[in-house]
Amino acid sequence: MGFFDKLKGKSKEPKIDKPQAKAAIKNSSSESVDRFKERTDNIAALYSQGKYAEAIDCLNSALMIYPQEPTLLKTKGMALEMKGNALAELGKHKEAIECYDEALKFNTGEDLERVKSKRGIAFAFLGRNLEDFKDKRTLEVAIECYDEALKFDLKGVIPRSAILNKKSDAFFILEKYNEAIECCDESLKHNPQDVNALRTKGSSLGKLGKYEEGIEHLNAAIKLDPQDEFIWAMKGILLKNWGKYNETIEFCDEALKLNPQNATALATKGNALLMLGNRQGLDYITEALNIDPQNVSALQIKGEIKAALELQE
Repeated sequence: MGFFDKLKGKSKEPKIDKPQAKAAIKNSSSESVDRFKERTDNIAALYSQGKYAEAIDCLNSALMIYPQEPTLLKTKGMALEMKGNALAELGKHKEAIECYDEALKFNTGEDLERVKSKRGIAFAFLGRNLEDFKDKRTLEVAIECYDEALKFDLKGVIPRSAILNKKSDAFFILEKYNEAIECCDESLKHNPQDVNALRTKGSSLGKLGKYEEGIEHLNAAIKLDPQDEFIWAMKGILLKNWGKYNETIEFCDEALKLNPQNATALATKGNALLMLGNRQGLDYITEALNIDPQNVSALQIKGEIKAALELQE
C-alpha cells in the first residue's frame, strides 16, 4: 500500500471570523442591519450543513449589495475553500482545484498559503488517479499534475518523495527511463533508503542496458525490503533481458515464494525456460495469463511464440 492509499482524514475547515462579521453588520448602510445579519447567519448555517454550493450562491447574492465588503469577500474565499475540501474528500480533485483557484482570489496571508497547499495536494491526488489509467496521454497529464504539486509546500501532508515516486513510475511506463532516473535521484538525495526510488531506478537502468548498475540498485532495494515480491520479479526481468536465464529463474522463484500468484514472475520465468529450450515455460505463460489476462510480459511472449510458429508453417 502506497502513501497515497494510506492518507485519510478530513481537512480542517476554517471558521467564519465572527468579529469581522459583527463589524460588517455595524457598517452596513444599503440594507438594514437585521437583514444583513439574516444573510450572514444563513451563510453560516449552510456552512455547518455542508451545503457549500448554496452558501456560495448566498454569498454572491450578498456581494451584489455589498460588492466591496471585506468580510463577505473573505467569507467567500472560505466557502470556496470548504467546497474544494468537500470535493477533494469525494475524490473529485479536478473540481476541487477549480474551487481552490477561485478561493485564491479572495485570500491573503496564512489563508492564501493554506489554500495553495491544498491546491498542491489536490494536484498530487489527481495525478495519482490519472496514472491508474496507464495510457500515454493521461500519464503525461499525470506528470504535469505532479509537477504542479511539487511547486507548493504541502505542509507535510504528502512527502515530496511520494510524489517523485509516482512521477518516476509514470515516466517508466512511458518508457522515458532517463527522466524516471532523474526523479529517483532527486528523491534519493533526500532519502538514500527510498526503496521505491531504488527499485524504479534499478529497473530503468536495466532498460537502458546498464545491467550491472541496475542490479546494484535492485540489490540495495532488496536489502531494505526483502519481502517485496516485485523487487525480486524486477531483478528477474533485468537478468532475462541481460540473457542470464538461469539466474532469472532463481530470482523469479524468490518472488513466487512470497506470492505464487505473481503473474509477472510467472511470465518471466516461463520466458527464461523457453529461452533455455524447456517447453515447460509455456505452462508458466499460460498460468500467468490465467491470473492476469492483461499481463504485458505474458502477452508479449505469447505474441512472439505465435509469430515464430507462423514462420515455421
